[in-house]
Parts: sequence; C-alpha cells; structure tokens
Amino acid sequence: MKGASMEDFIALNLTALKRSEALKKRIMSWAGNEVDWLSPEDWFVRGHDLRDGEFEENLDGLKLPILRKGTYIWTPPPAAACFALEELRKAQHKRTESTHLFVVPHLMEPYWRKHLWKVSDMIVSLPAGHEAWPS
Repeated sequence: MKGASMEDFIALNLTALKRSEALKKRIMSWAGNEVDWLSPEDWFVRGHDLRDGEFEENLDGLKLPILRKGTYIWTPPPAAACFALEELRKAQHKRTESTHLFVVPHLMEPYWRKHLWKVSDMIVSLPAGHEAWPS
C-alpha cells in the first residue's frame, strides 16, 4: 500500500552465508579446512576441478589442463541456484572423485529442487530457529 515493491522485502540476492554468520563455522566444523568456497566466477573453472592458468604438456606438445580433485562448497543466491545446479551437474558428471556441497536458502525452491534431488546423495535441511540458521 506504500508503493514499495515486494522485491524490496525478499532477499533473492543474498547467499546463505550472508544471511547467517554462524552457518560457515558450522559447515567448517564437519567439512574441515581443506575446502574450496566457490564464488560465481569459480563455478565454471574450479568447480570442474580445473585450476586457472595451470597446464601441463603432453608428448605432442599440447597444453592440457591440470585436474585437481577436491571438496567444493557452492553457495549461490536463491535467484541463481538453478544455474549453479546446472554447472554442478556438469561438473559431477565429468569428475566423479570430487565432493560437492550445495548450500542455498529455500527461497525459489520450486525452480531448483528437482535438479538438486537428481544430483544429490544426501540432502540436509536446517529449519528456521536452528543454531546455525536463526529465525
């Protein structure tokens, strides 16, 4: 009634880590310190086990990218979760030895839930009021 847009009240651009400061500590307590926190720029290179600018030459003198498996944590904002999941599915299909954790708020869940269930081995949902996800 005031004339403000509904989008001003819904944080579609904030990642889960920006919405809850305790969540990163909680994840690191069981995931360890040897994880790669991926930004949107990293989804297309590091998320696929590639290291930017690192190559090795084969016998024919061609440069091939160096692959390094690891544990990657994807933290997209809800509005970009479907695009991040698409890249995650590609990365997991190509490189099966890496571990991927996908952390996203429930906003816009109908757009990405089906893809998440297809790619996931396990899904953990924190209810509002949890110590790592306060209401």
